[in-house]
Amino acid sequence: LVWRAFPLAHDRRAVLEDRVRHWMDSLQIRVPGAFVMLVVTHIDSVDAAALEHLCGAVRETVRTCLAAIRRAAPIGGRVLSVLDGGESQRVNCLLGEGIKVLRERLLGFTRTMPWYREVLPASFVSVRVQVKRRVDSGERHMPIVEWVQMCKKCGMDGQMLAVGTRFFHDTGVVRYFGNYSTLAIGGVGDAVIYLSAEFMVSVMKGLVRHDRQALQDYFVSISDNLMLYRMNRLNATGRLHESLLPFLWPTTDASRGYWNWVRRQGHREADLWQKDVVADTKDMERARGLLEGFDLLVRLEGDLEFLVPGALPPSRTQLSAGAFESDAALPFIASRTYSALPVGAFQRIVVRVAGQANWSDFSTQRAVFSKLGNMATLALSDMAPSEAAEKCTMLRWRASNKQLRAMIAAAVDELERFFPGLHRSDTKEDTPTFAREPAQV
Repeated sequence: LVWRAFPLAHDRRAVLEDRVRHWMDSLQIRVPGAFVMLVVTHIDSVDAAALEHLCGAVRETVRTCLAAIRRAAPIGGRVLSVLDGGESQRVNCLLGEGIKVLRERLLGFTRTMPWYREVLPASFVSVRVQVKRRVDSGERHMPIVEWVQMCKKCGMDGQMLAVGTRFFHDTGVVRYFGNYSTLAIGGVGDAVIYLSAEFMVSVMKGLVRHDRQALQDYFVSISDNLMLYRMNRLNATGRLHESLLPFLWPTTDASRGYWNWVRRQGHREADLWQKDVVADTKDMERARGLLEGFDLLVRLEGDLEFLVPGALPPSRTQLSAGAFESDAALPFIASRTYSALPVGAFQRIVVRVAGQANWSDFSTQRAVFSKLGNMATLALSDMAPSEAAEKCTMLRWRASNKQLRAMIAAAVDELERFFPGLHRSDTKEDTPTFAREPAQV
């Protein structure tokens, strides 16, 4: 975990401590029991006293976080292992001081890990080598049938096909969102294996960011009021019209005029893209499939728009005043409390539930769903230490029937399975005796 030294200022120190807490929680949620080393760079930019003060603040923040993680972890659960109790290894970037010591400490720390020198099947190693060669040659993704054939040539066959593919997906070597049980029979349908991390990051960068001024300026310059309306609708409501998809990444024929205009204008948007991300409609469909696999967008059946909760700016935390007006009247209630939730967790739940609902509306912290005339609300809230023993986060949902409540619970269950270090500190489910479910016709 690397952080940068800076001249002392109270507000900047508070930001640093918040970021350390964020990354400690994120690591524990995603990889419980991970080994963590702290490194401070740019130590030449501050005097010795300031450096000691900053390192001490980071150390105490780490120890406080570890204590909270241990209290929240289940009995026998793994927690982060931090080298030297949170002391930071110090590096002078200009003179290279501390690099040799850092290298030695890093090697020594690695040798203490239980996975050091862990043996992998030779077929796994061969497949990983083949993936690297393909990525180095510019390949970004491949059909599932080709993946199966490549794995078989490397000796990864039979039941090991599903085991190995899952291993590569979980370790970030590739990404696969299809059915693992079909791999033994050669794969089914148009499923895709995503190979290139650079491609995947670029695809996500095109969607989940909040500066789309260049695209708005372009639609104004060509007087395309309909596309400008759709662009503003995406920014305001998180709804992406299918006609905007080609404009997210360079370059398909549908958006070539826009990207040529951006480059002529010298707009900073052009600097974000050193190379084209998509070349044709097929590439664009692969990019869309990746976003759907990561639960970043969902398309309702028969709709021309995708729902993209992650596209909303952080400031949009509330819905319209009338959106939650029926909340108190919904009798089937559930809530779950966590020490922390990973970034994007709420949006991921919204995508999963909205994909099954007939209608939905959402902000960054609230959502409303409707299905077959039934209503449900979902809210995310932080509980300050004054309201609880420690700061924590609560998901609370209410529904007009048990089925809709269970549908949201299933989406939350899936989130908990995805993040192995995400543990509930409290669970509640309430059905008042007077509650009556609407008749279903």
